[in-house]
Amino acid sequence: MPNFSSMPNLERLNIEGCTSLRKLHSSIGAFFEMKFLKEFLLNRIGIKELPSSIGYLTSLDILDVSWCLKFQKLPNSFANMRRLRKLYMRGTNISSSIGHLESLEALDPLILLKL
Repeated sequence: MPNFSSMPNLERLNIEGCTSLRKLHSSIGAFFEMKFLKEFLLNRIGIKELPSSIGYLTSLDILDVSWCLKFQKLPNSFANMRRLRKLYMRGTNISSSIGHLESLEALDPLILLKL
């Protein structure tokens, strides 16, 4: 896993399908430096949760955690991501932690459906 702190201009981060990935690299905490990241694709990886620093991704438009079967909760800082339009979470164990998403006014409510 690369050191993300050296990639401040990254616009799209795709870690899809890394099923053996259990934890994101500690440099992922440098989110506040990633001001241009629009898409963060994590579907089908083995993580249980996202770091609270994800709330610094204020430019994020799309987050995909679909089919992260062990994924259980969104951090409270998630409510800071005001530009988030699409949150894909089909096939996760997220349930009680989605209440704080009400403040995300740009979020498409149909994307939240867990089918």
